[in-house]
Amino acid sequence: MVEDCSDCHTTKGFDQFSFTIEQHNQGKFRLEGAHLATPCFTCHKKTKNWNFRQIGIRCAYCHKNIHEGIINIKYYPDGNCATCHNPSTWSEVKFDHSVTGFALAGVHAIKDCRICHFKPDSTGHVIQKFSELSTACASCHQDIHFKQFEDNGVTNCLKCHNFERWKIDNFDHNTTAFKLDGKHQNVACVKCHKKITNQQNTYVLYKIKEWKCENCH
Repeated sequence: MVEDCSDCHTTKGFDQFSFTIEQHNQGKFRLEGAHLATPCFTCHKKTKNWNFRQIGIRCAYCHKNIHEGIINIKYYPDGNCATCHNPSTWSEVKFDHSVTGFALAGVHAIKDCRICHFKPDSTGHVIQKFSELSTACASCHQDIHFKQFEDNGVTNCLKCHNFERWKIDNFDHNTTAFKLDGKHQNVACVKCHKKITNQQNTYVLYKIKEWKCENCH
């Protein structure tokens, strides 16, 4: 608590001060990260006169909230940027994505937020997408199977693939119309499922309409 001019200044020059970071941190707003290197006047002299009391300690009092109206305020109460961002390394974000209803697993868990949430529009201008971003695989990834596994207009990659290695661990061929038995169980997929070109798109055909013996043998 500053009670006298001498608590901060000396008679050697009033433009010099001795108020320390330790003293500052005894107040309501601790200096951390980049704030430690911020000159005092940046926060305390926004106008002609210095101002120390009641200048506001919320992020939005000094910084523009670039997520306003884009990210629901329930995810960062009071507009507190530190809910997600690290004051020392702003690009380091810690957020429990599972509270959104879309938990991050596998490779998704190590991706930078901007890959999914900052995308260029038709003009090349980068825009933010959060609450309105679809959770469907095809909203971020190309469907290389060209809707062969589409169900009610949605292709869910996880029906066959897993997040960890993208291997086809979740697919059971015996749930299809053609069960694998005998030596068919050891036949490589590519022996039956070959690449085709349809309307200038080349892809592996999985939805085979007929499976007569003579089609392969």
